[in-house]
This record gives sequence, structure tokens and C-alpha cells, in this order.
Amino acid sequence: MARDVQARLAYLQWQPSYTHTRPYRIGVFAGRRKRNIDRDKTTNLVFHVADHPETIRDIRGLSEAPAFDLDTNGFVYKRCLAPTLTKSYEYSDPQKVNDIFLPECEAILKEHVNGAGEVMIFDWKEEKERKREKDKEPEFAGVCATGSYRLWRPISGPIEDHPIAVCDGRTLDASKLIESDMIRGNYTGTMLYPQYEPSDAHKWYYMSGQDVEDVLLFKGFDTKKDSVKCEWLITLLGCLSTVHIPVKPVGLERRRVYID
Repeated sequence: MARDVQARLAYLQWQPSYTHTRPYRIGVFAGRRKRNIDRDKTTNLVFHVADHPETIRDIRGLSEAPAFDLDTNGFVYKRCLAPTLTKSYEYSDPQKVNDIFLPECEAILKEHVNGAGEVMIFDWKEEKERKREKDKEPEFAGVCATGSYRLWRPISGPIEDHPIAVCDGRTLDASKLIESDMIRGNYTGTMLYPQYEPSDAHKWYYMSGQDVEDVLLFKGFDTKKDSVKCEWLITLLGCLSTVHIPVKPVGLERRRVYID
């Protein structure tokens, strides 16, 4: 049964100050927050919630399921073996992660990413469900100089709340993406944020009841010619049965894992 949802999404809003001050966001660690650091000083990004909801299609309910493809759409769902590590505490053991989890992810990427003869995993994260914060700032997949892909999967499921939704990369207008700096400690990366399209140009999809065998692969960035260059994703907050649900772009909740 299809469970399409309607949601009002948050988009980066262009500010006149961006003409002379580059958009930026500084990652704030929990310890700094405890010292009451003024969080307004950590970013000049301003987000605006769209005036009307957009439809997010459940791919399980598509009567003629399109053949999603990484190069064409920027994302793809693949049916894979369940992860060996299924307990949250197991991901606190670096040896288990390095010896078991990461090789499984590497094998998935080599199998499903065209031309991936060699895979270098440079980051991974596992998070449990967290409290809803007041600042619902979106984040966009980081950009890599040559090309990067990300893998997102539940380690226990099926997921019924906080699912990930992805935008068809063909519907993203590259000329309306705003580049910004993402600063974390001594590292400075680049983030891309889309602006609002009142014409409902963006096409959104998600998978209801995503289970441990359902792996989402999506692009961080790709330099290949005639290929979707990047992907945008969001986390849907709230019960999927509601008509209007709040949305916070990108974030991993409730015992799921993604890798860069």
C-alpha cells in the first residue's frame, strides 16, 4: 500500500549579505554548547519553509516503478544482505566496525557503483533517535573533488519514523544551488543548498518501511560527464500517516548507519 506524504520543506533563502560574505556554517560541538556559546554566530544561513506542501512519493507504491539509477537520478535503492552488526553498541567497537561493517559496505559500493574499482571510505556515523531541536537547519551532502557516494541503511528495522527522502537529481537546477562553507575544527568543506522552486520542479521519493536489507546509495558529488552531479536528501520527522509533517533536511535518526 502506497504511503505518499505531503510536507512543507525548508529551503535556503538568498540573503543580500551573501554578495559580500560567503554563506557558512561552523559545526558546534556539544562541549561548546554547554559553555553557552552564542549559536547565532556559528552560521549566516537563513532557511524558509515553503508556503505549500510538496508530494513525497513512496516508491513501494509506484504502479510502474521507474528504474532509478545513480548516474541518472543521483540515488538508487538496492536489496542487499542484512548487516552482520545489528546492535547499536557493536558500533562502539572500532575493531568490529573496521573488520566487519566497513568491508560489507565496500563490497556493496563496488557491486553497485559503476566503475568503482577501488573504494576509500573516509567517514561513517551511527546515531540513535535524538530530541527535536529548535533549529531545524538542513544540511546537504558534501562535495568531493573527484566524486563521492554515500550509503545509508537501517541496522534494525523496519523504519517507520524519521525515514530518508531523496530528490530526483534531474529536477535540481544547478544554477540555483548556493555554495557555502562547512567548518568543523581545522576542516573546511563545501556544502550546496537548493533554493525554493515554486513550480514544484523537485520530485521527491522515499521508501516506506525501509528494512535492514534495503540500502540507499546516493551521490555526494560526481565529476563524470552527462551524469547527475549531486543529490539532496531530507529526514522526515513525525508520523507518516499525518497529512502535513515537519521536515528537517538530512539527519540520521534511530539506529541507522551511513558512510561517506
